Amino acid sequence: MALYLAEGGDSNKLLGLLCRHVLIGPQEANLDYVYHASGPSKDVLLLGNGAFTDLINSIKIEIGGYSTKVPCWREQIEVFVEREKGTDIFDVEKARAARIKTQGFLDEAENAVQALGASLDQIKKDWKTLNNHVLGCVLYSPAISLGVGEDRFTEDWGIFQVDRAKLGEGFQGNKLDLGTKLAPDKFTDKCFPRGDANWKFKYPRDRLLPLIGVLTNELMHTPDMWDLDGEPCLLVVKSGHTTDTTLGCANGIFSITREYFTDMSVNRTSLEWAIVNYGTKSEVFSAPGDSGSIIADICGRIGGMLTAGSGKTKTSDVTYATPFWWLLKRIRADKFPNVHLNV
Repeated sequence: MALYLAEGGDSNKLLGLLCRHVLIGPQEANLDYVYHASGPSKDVLLLGNGAFTDLINSIKIEIGGYSTKVPCWREQIEVFVEREKGTDIFDVEKARAARIKTQGFLDEAENAVQALGASLDQIKKDWKTLNNHVLGCVLYSPAISLGVGEDRFTEDWGIFQVDRAKLGEGFQGNKLDLGTKLAPDKFTDKCFPRGDANWKFKYPRDRLLPLIGVLTNELMHTPDMWDLDGEPCLLVVKSGHTTDTTLGCANGIFSITREYFTDMSVNRTSLEWAIVNYGTKSEVFSAPGDSGSIIADICGRIGGMLTAGSGKTKTSDVTYATPFWWLLKRIRADKFPNVHLNV
């Protein structure tokens, strides 16, 4: 999903934002959808069957990886202990230092196996049936439209009510997982492509980047960061279902032509916020299945919701997003006048 929102006003409802084409499939007519309590609901699943199986398997693989290292480190520690009994003072000190270091690896692995095992048992218990995967139900989603209003952006969004109980006591609001593909130091290096960079970024200890504030239309067109060549751009990040966490560059380009359905009687020209991959040698910024991901800059300012991409070329790929400042305006104008980000 993209973001959590508070309905605001006299309501304490927690809402979720996502692309309409993710919430409501193309087999349904492209009409405004409004939930009625007297009718059937459109449930939003936190994990579908495939995603649930993938999660279980990924935890098992991670446990297996740690488990294969544990006996090796134990054997190494036994060797180091024997060497510490020797008479060569230099070798004894080397063995002692190596034993302490390896013991740290062993302790970390054993703790990880225990924690992952407990998580696996809890997930199997709490998420065994599909009904337990229901995060909430869709409340409202306007029909997909292109070139909407004076700004000419794409309208492809829906709002659903979130069951707070499903989020648990550890719910922390809107944060973006920076993933594990890049070590913290490598990720940080990419956030400062030049030595004269004057912006601030500190890798969060828990790997979760707090999303605070919104990128304005002005900042999107005139970025306050720059790339390796000194060209103005915003360094942005997203965490998607398919490609996980990726870094990209938004340089202020907006114009693009889009098509959703051949039978849509709407203007097919629409503006989108364009993001390119970090560099010519970098992986793609997004791929099919990443729709609905939120894109923010490295300072945690919310930029937009990912809606589509143009695919990989020899040098780059382009991802398209609808600016969040515009989405928020549309959401408030439609059904949720008091909605805000302070969840």
